[in-house]
Amino acid sequence: MGPSPAGLWAPAPPQPSPPLQLCTWALPRPSITAEPGPVVPWGQPVTIVCQGPAGAETFHLQYKENTHKYKDESNTIQISPHQTAARFPIAAVSEDTARCNRCFYYQHGIWSEPSEALELSLDPGPIQAPRSPGHSAPA
Repeated sequence: MGPSPAGLWAPAPPQPSPPLQLCTWALPRPSITAEPGPVVPWGQPVTIVCQGPAGAETFHLQYKENTHKYKDESNTIQISPHQTAARFPIAAVSEDTARCNRCFYYQHGIWSEPSEALELSLDPGPIQAPRSPGHSAPA
């Protein structure tokens, strides 16, 4: 504040503030795969694997698109000097576990963007031809 020409005190003009620096840092998307593959016979095991950069602290598996159903895994595996992974085992695939999956990871206090979608589906298996009554199977 300083005196004005009329002798009254007036606020000093504002000083320019330092430029605002915004951090627009975005984490790279994780990848998502299924082992042994995304099409699994009913009752068989499958493991969903999410991979992100080294230092990812927690992975988050979201399933059933557009819901809040998820599973977190903080037991990560360093798979190379530049990559971390988490494994989400499913003991037996069924209609309840055949679904759309996405994963995220947490690093440096922020969550990544979601991975691409991985659709886990049931393998219908071989289709057996119906047998006519009275006919026996070949010996």
